[in-house]
Amino acid sequence: PPLALVGIGIQAAGAMFYSGGLIMLPVVGALLITNIAIGVITRSAPQLNMFSFAFPVTLILAFAILYLSSKSIGNTFAELTKNALESVEIVLKGY
Repeated sequence: PPLALVGIGIQAAGAMFYSGGLIMLPVVGALLITNIAIGVITRSAPQLNMFSFAFPVTLILAFAILYLSSKSIGNTFAELTKNALESVEIVLKGY
């Protein structure tokens, strides 16, 4: 039944967006807080050049957060792979 495939497709798209949110949330949250802090610092000390100060700090922090959250990212990828294999199994059993 094609209607069942549409339901599985919608469920898979929802799982994809949920997993994407879990993967990007720690990094984006930390970078948002960093950019707000850098904005306050550069506003209070205008002689600090934004590109020579903020860019390296942001890059270092992004890589540090990616390193620290690699375990949760790996768990999210494992859950996503498990859900994808279960969805493929459901589709193949239906036909």
